Amino acid sequence: MFAPSPRTGTVIGDYRLGREIARGGTAAVFECYRERDGARLAIKVLAADLRGNAGSLARLLQEGRAIRSLRHERIVRVFDHGTTPDGTGYVVMELLDGRAIDQMIGAEGPFSPARVAFIGRQICEGLAAAHARSVFHRDIKPANIMLVDGQRHRDFVKLLDFGVARLPIDDPARMAQTAQGMTLGTPQYMSPEQAQALPVDARTDVYNTGLVLFEMLVGAPPFDDTNPVQVMRRHLLEVPP
Repeated sequence: MFAPSPRTGTVIGDYRLGREIARGGTAAVFECYRERDGARLAIKVLAADLRGNAGSLARLLQEGRAIRSLRHERIVRVFDHGTTPDGTGYVVMELLDGRAIDQMIGAEGPFSPARVAFIGRQICEGLAAAHARSVFHRDIKPANIMLVDGQRHRDFVKLLDFGVARLPIDDPARMAQTAQGMTLGTPQYMSPEQAQALPVDARTDVYNTGLVLFEMLVGAPPFDDTNPVQVMRRHLLEVPP
């Protein structure tokens, strides 16, 4: 549980913020209510101390653009995104009830092979839809995959957080930070190409997914270290256990 946020009760665009439900290094996610009709949604809001940070704002808005173009049941649905007059970026999406895979592994330990196969197939369905539109996620990891409650079957997968996605090269929304020469992603789940800041395509998402499947089966990623540079080095030089 988070301490009450000073943003709770404030209005961003057409959305009144409720309780904070998630927090990361660059943004927080709140339950919110659309003023015009009371619809209950979720809103991801750029952290207050990053207001005016062009790179962080660009990544958040890119996430809104990337997901809004992808209409697939395995990908969280985005309804709106924008920037307030004071420079606060936000993305409005469907409100999901469930837990991310990293939380599930922490609570339950490794999954059975049959469960891993069932979840893994759904992850691939979502990525295939993104890849068909030339959108590459580049940060597939257990924390970005939610198992949603209240759907037609248990372990219903939704892919989250396209904040470092690569968009089609001719898309005017493609941001400078997705260009060659920048290392983007999470070290424990990076492909060798990401670790070297080389160009990536759909195969990076496939590699990342393999690492997630490994962790679901074993309970830990194949390469881990307190030093992120060392983790990236191991992706380049070592064979997974």
